Amino acid sequence: MSSSPQPRWLPADDVDRVIVSCTARLRGVPVRRLPDRHDAHGPLAAVLVETAEAAREVLTALDRPGRTLALDVERKQDLDLPAIAAQVVRHARLVPTKPNDATVRSLDVLLTRVAGLDLAGLTAVVVGTGNLGLKAALLLAERNATVRVSGRDPAAVDRTVAAVAAVLPAFHGAPPRADDPARGPVDLLVTAVSADGVVGAEWLGRLREGATVVDVGIGNVSGGLVEGAPARGVAVVRLDTRLAEAQVLWPAPGVGAAGPAQAELDGVPVVSGGLVGPRGSVVVDDVSDPRQVVGVADGVGGLVPLESLEPWMTERMSRVRHRVPRR
Repeated sequence: MSSSPQPRWLPADDVDRVIVSCTARLRGVPVRRLPDRHDAHGPLAAVLVETAEAAREVLTALDRPGRTLALDVERKQDLDLPAIAAQVVRHARLVPTKPNDATVRSLDVLLTRVAGLDLAGLTAVVVGTGNLGLKAALLLAERNATVRVSGRDPAAVDRTVAAVAAVLPAFHGAPPRADDPARGPVDLLVTAVSADGVVGAEWLGRLREGATVVDVGIGNVSGGLVEGAPARGVAVVRLDTRLAEAQVLWPAPGVGAAGPAQAELDGVPVVSGGLVGPRGSVVVDDVSDPRQVVGVADGVGGLVPLESLEPWMTERMSRVRHRVPRR
């Protein structure tokens, strides 16, 4: 008797890392396979679920020894992925992930490439007052852009503006404001809404020649805006989260693999991962595979200054350095 075919969304067995996320926009498709990515750690698959039933099916199928499942904990829907995983996953390693954080960090990288280090003098409008809209507005304000917030609900716009203003540094220049078309041309238009094609060609008249539109919500811009952009010298960019995804989701290879930890090497107490060790402990980058001796712990979370090291501390550092591979 032939076995039933495997679902199209199921990654190959040799894919060791899979992101399982939920979506803010329901499309009536319980499970979707997103495009695979590659980073310094190798292949990375991603599966998007919309219902609890689909989440159970997906997590059960993905569960196997040696695989890491990164679970979306942002609760964009009434769907608790960690709780479902606790019920059905028996073998895979589970780690939390916040895709919105990777999105905002990627926006930060893109803005630097498009506009440089300092955004002072640029006017940016953020369309959207949800999680991503608020975080994008804060990012732009912190980087010295003049920020305006646009949205369908004036009360939500006011809340977003107030939230950003509340956490800006004391010496920041202009606070964010609700958008007003009469306030002049726009250099950066950032869209972050859960809807398709809602930012249309009507924005072209407000965009300065050479402006940039960044579609953070993916699918927010209309065909009319895209078609009319070249005549205005406007660049329309679909945000690529690969710009910073690996930085947020996965640590660099070999860095802090053991997490906050303590151990003993050649009779010397060592700590890593930010663990506050007793005074005289040697701080390394990773107790399970030390590649760097950082210094000697002062007992309260810092390091003993080099000029204050006592002979026994220096001797401890030397003993640990013998365990660090030469480069």
